[in-house]
Amino acid sequence: MEKLSKEAFRQIDRKQYGYGMKDTGVTQIMKIGIAFYKKQVELVYRMDSE
Repeated sequence: MEKLSKEAFRQIDRKQYGYGMKDTGVTQIMKIGIAFYKKQVELVYRMDSE
């Protein structure tokens, strides 16, 4: 699951999901990659700021 959560996180960067938010004046973006299976969950996160 750790591998999947990291891949979800990389997808956020690769597809630049936060790009449009920066145009509106947002200076901090929390990126979170989550993978889950039944009651187990794995997540990775990072705060990006300009």
